[in-house]
Amino acid sequence: MKQVLSLLALSVRTSLARPRDPVLIAAGFFLSAVVLTVLLAVPTGLRSLATSTGRDDVAMVLSASALDEGSSSIGPQELHLIRTLPLVAKNTLGEPAIAAQLIGTAKFERPKGPPATVQVRGVDSASWEMLGVERSGVLAGDGDVRGIWVGAFAARHISELSAETARFRNADWNVLGQFSDGGSLWDSEIWAELPTLKASYQAESRWSTVLVKLEQPESFESFRDALEADPRLNGVRTIRQSDYYRLHTGWIADLMFKAALAISVLLGAGAVLTIANALSASLERRRGEAATLRALGFGSRSVAGASLLEVVMIGLAASGVAVVGLVLILNGREFGTSSGTHIIYAQFRMDLYVVLTVLGYSLVLGVIASLWPVRQLAYGKLIDGLRAD
Repeated sequence: MKQVLSLLALSVRTSLARPRDPVLIAAGFFLSAVVLTVLLAVPTGLRSLATSTGRDDVAMVLSASALDEGSSSIGPQELHLIRTLPLVAKNTLGEPAIAAQLIGTAKFERPKGPPATVQVRGVDSASWEMLGVERSGVLAGDGDVRGIWVGAFAARHISELSAETARFRNADWNVLGQFSDGGSLWDSEIWAELPTLKASYQAESRWSTVLVKLEQPESFESFRDALEADPRLNGVRTIRQSDYYRLHTGWIADLMFKAALAISVLLGAGAVLTIANALSASLERRRGEAATLRALGFGSRSVAGASLLEVVMIGLAASGVAVVGLVLILNGREFGTSSGTHIIYAQFRMDLYVVLTVLGYSLVLGVIASLWPVRQLAYGKLIDGLRAD
């Protein structure tokens, strides 16, 4: 170990005297770390978005054949029967805490890119109370005027939703205010007054989903059993609200994570070649020095260990600079993607998992890229090395 440290110190002094080669090696690590960090920050942000949406003590009731809440349809009889199910919490009036909602979409132009399809959710006071979403502006419309509240993300990225009125469904809607749920999926939506949205969609006797506040989170399984046991409700199904959003957004995060892994393999192959070429050129100029050190009694393992450690240190330093820079510049910034039916906005997230993954990736790249050049340097024929100078 003492020999390795001595050789490492000598290598550092040599690199400072000839900085071109270590700079090229560092550039390979830096670019790889930048790309991988951004690729991982996207699915991490989407997972954070999904896990922050929904409540464990709220059950969603959808039609049995619906793939999501937008394609679900629930009628008045089913709504009445849901109110009579056991384990449903009571609201402040002592009535079952039920909130029926209608889901639609609306398209809006954006300064850059194609039009954005935004999910519109028809809500009433029961939804606001149950979900605890904070809103600003006018807290209630007059019932005769079309009114909407715009999610924080949607308001920042779609200019029309920051104005006093927004046009969709062939009508002008008054923007009564904004709402924020701390960076959840709902912040990408428009929430409209339920009666006016139902009238706009000509769906006076239809709802998309029914939210049921449970007495406690542990009551969900028993509530689901009671719903499934009633033959009059065989046309609907229920899922815990928090699980619904994890499932329906988690697949996007999983897809992007798999894409990041695939790209990282291709990126890593290119980075290994780049780093190995730069390292080979650098070590070739040190063959004479290494051979002299071996002739003076330094072991081949010590020479190899010092060279490998030098590359790893350069890689971790370059990757660390890349990650820190991106955390300062990009972490928390918002991006948009599609859920399949509408746009959702999320934030780049560079948490400890992303940082450790990138550093581990750089460590593996450094080791793989160094194997052949370091072997040639440390275990090549001594006489050839002495003749190199």
